[in-house]
Amino acid sequence: MQTTEDYERATVERHEGAACGCATTASRTRLRRGKYVAEIVPESDGNRTIYHVVVQQVGSSRILGLSQELTFCAALEEGHECLRRLLRRKPKEPGRPLYDYSRAR
Repeated sequence: MQTTEDYERATVERHEGAACGCATTASRTRLRRGKYVAEIVPESDGNRTIYHVVVQQVGSSRILGLSQELTFCAALEEGHECLRRLLRRKPKEPGRPLYDYSRAR
């Protein structure tokens, strides 16, 4: 069975092995890992293409990460790395109140 890391490495290697026709990649690419998604959105002005990497939690409109890359390869790697960083984060501890009213006398 292929692990997520193996799949990601294979995806990047497969793209790089395809003579990197980055300028011809004109559609959106979505990477999903756990409850997070990274979407690679190409934007072309006719002369060059910029690849926007937008990272969000599934079902949320809040943007957790945003970057721009000059090649699809770099955008793909950045998307995978951002998702890895999000999944490695420890869950935040529950917030403590500024004042504990249950202890007030």
